[in-house]
Amino acid sequence: MINESKKNLRSSETLTEDELYNMYFMENLRQSMDDIKNGRVMTLKELKEYIDGLEDRYVNNNI
Repeated sequence: MINESKKNLRSSETLTEDELYNMYFMENLRQSMDDIKNGRVMTLKELKEYIDGLEDRYVNNNI
């Protein structure tokens, strides 16, 4: 699918917003699949702990 997108690639001046978004989405999807294959993933528990840590760190920064 990504190779098909590359074949149909035109200059950035003629690409529509939808086409640019689709290219952005497909590249991020490819990167995510690569991360999963290479074990660069986070469990839901690890994600919750990371978010809680961010909240703790930035809770008093509201001015």
